Amino acid sequence: MAKIIIDADRRASCWPNLREVYQHRELLGALMYRDWRVRYAQTALGLAWILAQPLTTVLVFALVFRAAFQIDTGLVPYPLFAGAGIVGWQYFAQATQQAGASLLQAQAVIHKIYFPRLMLPLSKVGGGLLDFALSLAFLLAFCLAFQVEPSWLWLLIPLWVLGLAFLSLGFGLWLSALSVRLRDMQPLASFALQMGIYLSPVAYPSRLIPEVWHGLYFCNPMAGWLETWRGIVLGTPWPPLAWLSLLSGLLILLSGLWFFGRTERVMADLL
Repeated sequence: MAKIIIDADRRASCWPNLREVYQHRELLGALMYRDWRVRYAQTALGLAWILAQPLTTVLVFALVFRAAFQIDTGLVPYPLFAGAGIVGWQYFAQATQQAGASLLQAQAVIHKIYFPRLMLPLSKVGGGLLDFALSLAFLLAFCLAFQVEPSWLWLLIPLWVLGLAFLSLGFGLWLSALSVRLRDMQPLASFALQMGIYLSPVAYPSRLIPEVWHGLYFCNPMAGWLETWRGIVLGTPWPPLAWLSLLSGLLILLSGLWFFGRTERVMADLL
């Protein structure tokens, strides 16, 4: 059995040790499988919950936004327009919230053994990808039912999903590290995510936002990601300021890794 020596000076960097994460990749897979299995254990509907949530949300949005506010989505049927946004937002919100709570849920294990703490939020983000894949398959079938012709842009879907996972990880790292220091962050994050669905182009197109506010609006990373997502799947126009969302998302990921690594050194004392 190999001897592992934990050197405090070697780990003094503010950045997480990604090499250690790769070396413990089997543990990451085990954590992801455990979370996915526990999530649907002893449930009557099982995997049907994956489709129940977006379908009910689409129904509510169709009754409220489409009927009451007469949202114009052009040539794209509103249920398909809203469904595409909800599928992306649902994964982002769940992955962010679960990653943000991962350290608090595992504080007993953190006190007993050493392993890369980055594994915990990373397993939540990665574990949600299987649910997202099932929702995505249903969405693409929904597109074909509405006679949306597949295009070569659908080949970009895996790349977009990977980017969304990294974006969710960035937010999750910030939330998990802040939750170690301030326990109020969990209810605040839940409220922010509930408000975020209305501040992002989930139920409405971003072109309804006055152009003078577009620079500020697309600083929200999900604004560009959702509109780009519709451009890939539904063929809608890509927003010219989508690069701003990409830049802000990259900044959130890098700063989240830095802050998480900084917090990791004192994590056991704070929990």
